[in-house]
Amino acid sequence: MLEDKTLPHDAPVLVLANKADMKEALQPKEIADIMRLKEIKRLYSIHKTCALNGEGIETAIQWIASIIKTKMDNVKT
Repeated sequence: MLEDKTLPHDAPVLVLANKADMKEALQPKEIADIMRLKEIKRLYSIHKTCALNGEGIETAIQWIASIIKTKMDNVKT
């Protein structure tokens, strides 16, 4: 999906790494390596999350919101 040519080249990638509360949860670097995120040459962020208690969700949404705001500000100028 990340290599799909119809995806805008500047589309950011937000990865929600759920089940961060489990001891066998992967670390963000491991996830980036498995997903080969460095190869796609896109802005990306990996957020460890836990759907049971909502941990990490707010910071993930704040990250993507800040990216969208920056893009919108750049369009206005």
